[in-house]
Amino acid sequence: MIKQEEDLEYEEKPKNFGELLALKLDKMLPDEKEFFTRKELESFTSGILGSKETLNSHVGITFSRKNSIEILQSVLTTRIRVKSTPKESYDRNLLLRTFRELKADSLNEWSSKIRHDWEETPEVIFTEAMQIRGLSMLGRLKLPPKT
Repeated sequence: MIKQEEDLEYEEKPKNFGELLALKLDKMLPDEKEFFTRKELESFTSGILGSKETLNSHVGITFSRKNSIEILQSVLTTRIRVKSTPKESYDRNLLLRTFRELKADSLNEWSSKIRHDWEETPEVIFTEAMQIRGLSMLGRLKLPPKT
């Protein structure tokens, strides 16, 4: 059962893993900043495989907060150099085996926030799987501490 405190965590209720990822990114970015430079985004994502290529696909030197969140989201959800072909759908166990940073407790927490019931809907499509991967990689971002 979902606790009421969890319901109050976000003003806007995320409906899927992608919206949850965007909300989490927004909360992680410094509150006082409405614009981010390309250099800042590069420093946030340094060390993430494929981040430079993904950033280079976006034109501009300065990005609004909303665009920065979208760019960070694309860095975290872009599939780069893997040995196997992507699956059309992923069940819970396959997600946990495929994405090494994903933990069962985290997946359960995120699923409850968007009210995804794994018994009712046992699989997610590739796009959703990449969004879950993005959520699991949030800890790899090198964001400045919140003030």
